[in-house]
Amino acid sequence: MSPLTAAAVAHDIQRDEGPDAERLLAAFRSSPEEGNRILQELAAHRDPVVRAWAPWAARRSLRKAEAIAVALRLVHDPDSDVRDVALEELLELDLQAAARLTPMFRQKLKSKEFYDPITAMWALAAIRDRGAIGEIRAAAERWDNALHKNTAEVVSMLLEGRGDEVVRLIRNHDHRLMPWLTKAARLLRTKEARDALEDCCRNAPDEECRNYCAEEVAKITGGM
Repeated sequence: MSPLTAAAVAHDIQRDEGPDAERLLAAFRSSPEEGNRILQELAAHRDPVVRAWAPWAARRSLRKAEAIAVALRLVHDPDSDVRDVALEELLELDLQAAARLTPMFRQKLKSKEFYDPITAMWALAAIRDRGAIGEIRAAAERWDNALHKNTAEVVSMLLEGRGDEVVRLIRNHDHRLMPWLTKAARLLRTKEARDALEDCCRNAPDEECRNYCAEEVAKITGGM
């Protein structure tokens, strides 16, 4: 097999069917220095689809410090999708590193880009920034939109230490809030929350909610 290059990997990512991710991850793991070099090059690629793939792959193939460096490089990317992927991977890698970006998250609550405040709310929930509750609620009021308001409602439960309420609402099948409750349950990282998600996968009365729960269980069990 010829040596991998950043250009060849980028070409694979840009294919309609996407890259053979497992093959690439295995190659990066077998040669960490080369993998790091390639992923750093991909993080600077002109195509945002390629840049977004870099932090995802870095968390799954590089040493922790190197993966964090890739994610930190891209949390300030000009493309919002790239920023979101990088932040999601950073939050999975190191909450302390993510917490150093708290001022940026709080500033994003005031962003005029539709999804920025939502991303910021979840980031603040993950790092348990209880001091941001007022700003989170104010952001939701400014948008006056169900997506922002529901996110703020459930994130506030986490930040106010109401994890038991999150679990109870999942078990009682709060259909309106289920997309948010299931994500919050994963962030709780407790046995009770995981049990509620697994029970929901099997017993929720509708397929939509069973799928929400299954997606979060898969992230817990597979680290994806």
